[in-house]
Amino acid sequence: MRGSFAVEGLSSMSMRVTPTPSREHTAAGIRVGDKVLVGTKALVGTVRFRGETHFADNEWLGVELVAPVGKNDGSIQGVRYFSYEKRSQKDSDSIDGCLYGIFVRPSAVMKMTDEVRAQD
Repeated sequence: MRGSFAVEGLSSMSMRVTPTPSREHTAAGIRVGDKVLVGTKALVGTVRFRGETHFADNEWLGVELVAPVGKNDGSIQGVRYFSYEKRSQKDSDSIDGCLYGIFVRPSAVMKMTDEVRAQD
């Protein structure tokens, strides 16, 4: 993974390595269409919306998740910000009605690179 690394000593025998992504992989470099990791659970998705919303101040990202663990379908309170194709059970382990959309602050995502994908 590109970027620098911060190393914290946990004991004399072990260390934890925490990646510090470069600016191009953080909120400033993220665009609609980018593959991203969301939050501490590292949910994988694609950015489908970036901008201001009616439900909260400041900028938000609308992300279509790979897994059906979202909180919405790209709309909130009757306003559609993005959409995605319905998936059949044949295409995934989901069933109709499962939600793939989530809205997050840009600071909650990290852009995936080929290097990050290869580590999964």
